[in-house]
Amino acid sequence: MSHTARWLLIAICFASSYSFASQSADDDIQAKTPEGDEVVLHSNGYWEFKDAKKAAVAKVKVEEFERSNGCPL
Repeated sequence: MSHTARWLLIAICFASSYSFASQSADDDIQAKTPEGDEVVLHSNGYWEFKDAKKAAVAKVKVEEFERSNGCPL
């Protein structure tokens, strides 16, 4: 493989990896649970309640669960 072709291939790989790494909040999905709660599904696999009060309660429950299972916060 020629020197120029090798650098071109490397540049294409960097450009394509940058486009995957720079996903925006536009990729988030607004959804509703069977119970009727509105949630946001993030492209990184995490989700959260849209309602701030429910989000705060869920955060406390997660922290309690992590502490009870020996996970560092």
